[in-house]
Order: sequence, then C-alpha cells, then structure tokens
Amino acid sequence: MPNSPASTDKGGPCPYCTNTIPAGRAVSFCPHCGLNVTVAQCPACSSEVEPGWHFCVTCGRDVSALPKVADAATRNAKF
Repeated sequence: MPNSPASTDKGGPCPYCTNTIPAGRAVSFCPHCGLNVTVAQCPACSSEVEPGWHFCVTCGRDVSALPKVADAATRNAKF
C-alpha cells in the first residue's frame, strides 16, 4: 500500500503502480495509473492525510514523519 506521495517535479516511481513519474514538470496524477500523487496517505489505513497533521483522523496513527506534500499554490505555480 502506498504511504508517501511522489514528488510533483522530481520524477521517481509512482507510489501506487511503481511506474516512473516524469521528471522536470509539475505532475499531479500518474500518467500510467491515473491516481493523484500529490496527496499523502496514512500508511496504516490509506486515508488521506492533510499537510500539517500529526495523526490520522481515521485510525489515529502517527503520520508526522510522512514526507511533506506541496500545497495547491505551489503545484499550480508553474502554469
């Protein structure tokens, strides 16, 4: 199960399907599986975790160590 978001501009593997995310461009959705790669998910229950949260609101797991996700303003700045 995916537990961290992919970088929106550095490329790397999609956390869902493991295919390569294109580097050097803002990417919000994996071009291979179509899932949103800009949201963090709880590693225990896969619920979406908002930036700044320290615990999952669904299962209570500590999510403070998850990688930070760019906010919408940062993701859209290149457009």
